Amino acid sequence: MPLAAVAFKLGPVLTPENLAELGGDAGFMSRLATEGSLIDLAHDFAGVTDDERVYLDSMPLAIREAVRVTIRAAIQEGKGVQVQFSPAYDFGLRIWDYGQAISVHLEGPYTEDTRPDRISA
Repeated sequence: MPLAAVAFKLGPVLTPENLAELGGDAGFMSRLATEGSLIDLAHDFAGVTDDERVYLDSMPLAIREAVRVTIRAAIQEGKGVQVQFSPAYDFGLRIWDYGQAISVHLEGPYTEDTRPDRISA
């Protein structure tokens, strides 16, 4: 499941310590401030694969941009970001800011080759 794999890869990158370090990098912050930069940043900093990039690009722009801006806000507030995933019919997003961190819960459909009913045992 591409979105589950991406959520797993983002975990170590979005810790408070790593985000504080990235927040001090003017080049990173400039890229993060650029609309549409989330997928390239995920590739460069979290090792997202080309197949995962294609899946992320299929997400609605509003969801991708909400995640990008949430990461930016977390850096400004000195918080970490925790990313979770659930399978769903459509793409969806829930964000919780609870003081110590921000949780981003992404929902999205299986790809045709990762649907549980299509995987042989």
